Amino acid sequence: MAGVSNTVARPIKNGIKRQVAAANLDPHEWSFDDVPDDEKEACYLYEYAREFYKSSKHLQKFYAQWKTPAKKRSGQNYLAWEKAFDLLETHCENFPRIDFENFPKIAWQDLGIWPKGAPEAVQENLKKSAAKSVNEWSKRFRKSRFDRLNMATLRQLEPTRIMQQAAQSVEQSYQSPEERYAEQVLREAEHEFGQPKDYLLTIFKELHEWVPWRRMSGETEYGFFAIDWGYRDAEIRRAFGEWLEDQRQERKKLGLSDEKPAISRGGFADRLNWLGALRVKNYFPKKGQLVDYDGAYLTRLKVAAPYKFYTDLCKAAKRAEKEMARLFPSDWDESAWRHKQKQQQKSTAQLPEFLK
Repeated sequence: MAGVSNTVARPIKNGIKRQVAAANLDPHEWSFDDVPDDEKEACYLYEYAREFYKSSKHLQKFYAQWKTPAKKRSGQNYLAWEKAFDLLETHCENFPRIDFENFPKIAWQDLGIWPKGAPEAVQENLKKSAAKSVNEWSKRFRKSRFDRLNMATLRQLEPTRIMQQAAQSVEQSYQSPEERYAEQVLREAEHEFGQPKDYLLTIFKELHEWVPWRRMSGETEYGFFAIDWGYRDAEIRRAFGEWLEDQRQERKKLGLSDEKPAISRGGFADRLNWLGALRVKNYFPKKGQLVDYDGAYLTRLKVAAPYKFYTDLCKAAKRAEKEMARLFPSDWDESAWRHKQKQQQKSTAQLPEFLK
């Protein structure tokens, strides 16, 4: 693990003086000031996963399997990473694909070119490629409104319009041969949507849940709505806002839970600082190692850290622990993973030969 540095500390943009004693925590374990903005989210996911690894028996087992010489010779070590990746992306659908060759040993800032020694044509900058993948996912899906709110008029649910919209959705969201084939299947199934209008709600529900990237919280409700286009947009928005507030209260009265937003307080830079605080606090478990007792109320830290005061450090460390628990599951079911693998193999087997 990249936990202790025996070299002179690296420079830092904000001018914090680094201690250079061998016992100091490596700055790349707690300071993320030098991470470019377009790498912040990928760094955040990767670094929290590195911290999670310390307490995850599953990840530690997979890492041990990855290193087994016999499995490396047979190529089965990659199966261990696939299991690890499935665990890591359980809640983080955009988790960057950086395998055990680097994870969890290497800090984000120290990731370099991979594979080492390979021809330049096949090498890649791990940070740049991982950040690009994470950012593209974010741009493509997180900004989509349809997982939060998807409404359709009866006009839009006419069979021909359903197929046009579904096909367009697939075409815009996916590029692989498999998904282009899915579009073809949708078109061929058009006759199945010629149902009476009282069946349209069921059709809409099936369409909403069919789209593979749709993120469902388990609290989705379906119903009908009426909208008078004769009113101005501002009046319609105000009416919807009032309805939304009323329904939140009604759900609360009925004891129905509402899942909290996936994004917690603070941007990715803030959350990385929380993680840095947790690592500094854990590295110096005794308060006396972190602060000088020069007065009853003096809690200024005497070590380099993302925060100046001990109380702020402790609050941030607790936030990091909560964030890590939110990002990664406390347990992982291998049987569920095997079932998923079989389903994927079955779907692939049903594709035309030219798409396999």
